[in-house]
Amino acid sequence: PWERAIEEVINNLPNRNNRHGSGYAKVCVNQMVGLVLLVYIRSDLFPYLAESQTDQLGVGGMVRLGNKGAVAFRLKLFECVFVFVNAHLTAGIEKAGRRNQNYKDIRRNLCFLDNACFPRSIFDCDFLIFMGDLNYRCQYNVNTQYQQVMDLIKKKKWKTLYERDQLRLAKAAYPGVFEKLTETGPLNFAPTYKREPGHYNAYSKKRTPGWTDRIFYYTKNKGAARYRLSKHSPAASSFGISSDTK
Repeated sequence: PWERAIEEVINNLPNRNNRHGSGYAKVCVNQMVGLVLLVYIRSDLFPYLAESQTDQLGVGGMVRLGNKGAVAFRLKLFECVFVFVNAHLTAGIEKAGRRNQNYKDIRRNLCFLDNACFPRSIFDCDFLIFMGDLNYRCQYNVNTQYQQVMDLIKKKKWKTLYERDQLRLAKAAYPGVFEKLTETGPLNFAPTYKREPGHYNAYSKKRTPGWTDRIFYYTKNKGAARYRLSKHSPAASSFGISSDTK
């Protein structure tokens, strides 16, 4: 369903065939249970695509089920190497420590083999996009945190809310947790989770809202459609990247 929905959007972009005279070609579908990574490139760039590889890794206490972990895709376009990672980390507001370890396991064990069968890290590239349902929440007093967070959402106090974001706190406090990765922009929008399916502006009363859905990037050289059937609202980012064409 997601693949069809995404391709419907791509195929109906106003300038899909105007600027470069071509549509988009799907170059990756990497799925592990409910975790899916789709990558598309302009069709006219397809002849310059090389060294495409995929990998996937289950993490946490239910590795065999593959419901938590990461899927990845590596490609070389002209002289630029890109890596895309989609991750789903352990859920639960009280399990930030497990999420930190999930990330470390992914960073250490998700890899691609070179021609000599030596592993290449996800950071062995020119540009990395690391994204997904990372499941970090906003941490307040356990007895009053839902109401505290909802009050800040109603007042649109995003900066105050971000100060209690578990991912921000973990990144600052623990070496190796999302190290080298930069968030694509300030979180100046409402938390993406947990929405009531079918009601975009309503949050579930069973979970404290949080920015669970995030997009980070790493580089060597240093608007989203509303899908109303999900418990998450979408996170999106746009990048402008130049590559040598040798």
